[in-house]
Amino acid sequence: MTSEAKGSGMLSVENDDDTAALQCEPLDAAEIAPIDITPWNTYPWYRHDQTSGLTSQQVTEGIEPLLRLINLMPRLNVVLPQGSEAQLLWKRFTRKHPDIAGRYAAGESPPADRSSASGTVRASQAGAAAPRSIP
Repeated sequence: MTSEAKGSGMLSVENDDDTAALQCEPLDAAEIAPIDITPWNTYPWYRHDQTSGLTSQQVTEGIEPLLRLINLMPRLNVVLPQGSEAQLLWKRFTRKHPDIAGRYAAGESPPADRSSASGTVRASQAGAAAPRSIP
């Protein structure tokens, strides 16, 4: 179990915090198991100062590690950048590697406000169920 104030420091739908709950609910509704997704941070290294968002340079530094990760996932179908920094990373990745980015369906995450959260959740692995709209 994690503390909401501190958290586990890991991306996981099994954390005991609001972010995990926001992840779990649409995945459960779309019948997508946590094993079928691969969470990834825009900047995949530890940051000593986590009091502010990422710098533009840090977002750019995340492009090549993301390329290496994508190359390790031959059954990848969908990329869902969650948050403004992840969306910026995907835009930069798409400009730098358009042939690779063009292989995947990509979307934006719904707003963090649960009352207005709606969108489409897509399975990330080949052969998984078709996309379903989440009310």
